Amino acid sequence: MVDLFNSQKPRDNFGPVPANVVAPMLLRVKRGPDGGVLTPSQSSESRHLNCEVTFTDGPYKGAKAFQRLTVERCSDRAKEISLDLIGSIARSAMGVRSDDKSPEVAAKLTDFNFEDLDGIRFIGKTGRIERGKLRDPNAGSNGDRYDDKTTIACGVTPDMEKDWKPWASAPRGFNTGDGLDGVVESSGPRPNDSGDSAVAIDMPPWGDE
Repeated sequence: MVDLFNSQKPRDNFGPVPANVVAPMLLRVKRGPDGGVLTPSQSSESRHLNCEVTFTDGPYKGAKAFQRLTVERCSDRAKEISLDLIGSIARSAMGVRSDDKSPEVAAKLTDFNFEDLDGIRFIGKTGRIERGKLRDPNAGSNGDRYDDKTTIACGVTPDMEKDWKPWASAPRGFNTGDGLDGVVESSGPRPNDSGDSAVAIDMPPWGDE
């Protein structure tokens, strides 16, 4: 785990965030063509959530991760991976353990829907860095690539004690109003929002592949 309180070093704004970094995060969902949270794929029948995650504290504060969560008209495995991540993010935002099977938690998760992801605040953990798509399909291994991209592996829950404790007091929750200091929020109305304008998500070239 990164020493979050003693590693406040200048960050290369163009570099990906390493794996296994834990930090408070804010997730926004880019709206699809119909105004909903699901975006159709350009290459298949699937539909996905086009997510932008902002690191809101720690040595990578202000960093972004763009992640596509495929949830409809896709393989069972792809959907399972996406729903597992969404479930861990929801539990992190609620501040409940991953193994909490109580009726109260089950009811909250049953009521949770994809709209609730837009504006959610949680504690997240990064996954492995993924390669960007080649600019030139004929380029070699050292060809001109898009930047490598940061991925989110999971939402951190209280049972993940070594990762949870440093951020136990971090803001969490669903669509809780204005962004944290220094966070630029993205476009698209949030549930229970007043409809105020915001800055649009600037997706990388591979975001809608």
